[in-house]
Amino acid sequence: MYYMSRKCGIIARRSKFIKHHVTWCQKRWFHKTILRFNDPIRRNEINIQMLSENIHRKIFKNLDNVNKLSTNDFIKAKTDKKAEQIEEIQKHLEKHGLWNRDIPFIKNVDFNLPELIGDNIDEHFRKLATDQVSDYIKIADDLVSCSVPERPNSWVFEAGWTKYDEEGNTTKVAFPEENAIVFDIEVLVPEGPYPTMATAVSPKYWYSWCGEQLIKDKFKWTSNPHLADLIPLETCKNTNTPPDGDWKKRLVIGHNVGFDRSFVKEQYYIQKSLLRFMDTMSLHIAVCGLTNFQRILYQSTVKKESNRKEVREYLDKHKDNVIIEHK
Repeated sequence: MYYMSRKCGIIARRSKFIKHHVTWCQKRWFHKTILRFNDPIRRNEINIQMLSENIHRKIFKNLDNVNKLSTNDFIKAKTDKKAEQIEEIQKHLEKHGLWNRDIPFIKNVDFNLPELIGDNIDEHFRKLATDQVSDYIKIADDLVSCSVPERPNSWVFEAGWTKYDEEGNTTKVAFPEENAIVFDIEVLVPEGPYPTMATAVSPKYWYSWCGEQLIKDKFKWTSNPHLADLIPLETCKNTNTPPDGDWKKRLVIGHNVGFDRSFVKEQYYIQKSLLRFMDTMSLHIAVCGLTNFQRILYQSTVKKESNRKEVREYLDKHKDNVIIEHK
């Protein structure tokens, strides 16, 4: 009797589980098929497919009226001005043979987007960017508001970093100490990819760095530099962590700083630090479009003449691939 009641209980639990599992599968299938087929494809007035209604609602959450387009009809223009614009677009498309063409539509893409931080996409990404760079912007603003100290009259020719104060005193340091520095390096290319020397300036001090390859007649076992040959900006010699154990938010500014960065020791650590780089060449190109030398090259290819040696060498080297000005 005990055995029969126990077996009946097991069967009942199994039946309940199977029923629940079947119900879950049916709901899953319903959401994946029926609802997806019933979800209309959103199209604009000229039959271009738009975002699915679900994604549109999340991205443009403050719009009171979400355009709901049927799969067969276009939206009718609500105002005369809009109707005129659509008519003008239609004529333009007809002129190029693009009107009333069969346009393949893809299935609505539907996935769970995270909630926007703000009222729209612009606010969302601006706030994300602000959270990531606000501390570095403050560091940059502090640097810009300071005056540059007087440049040293003479430089110390020793391996490693040397700090120069305004009174002319020099001190050996492991690396520049300030949160923001302007940084530049030089490489003696014929000798290999080893950093030769570097300079840096902060609101208080000047710094210089010399590589051991420059100071000592050191034999190189390989043509590739080791970490010990690179320039430290955050750690002491023969160590892989900052002196106090914590990576600090710091900013390094340079022109084409990606090149300088490739010779910085800590940039090759697996665990990345909080040091960030600002490239003034990228900022210049974003504002002016071309660097000074790029502008000279462009003008020389248009005029086909130049008296500058480097331009003539460039043109001779790239005579089969010159820039052509489009009229």
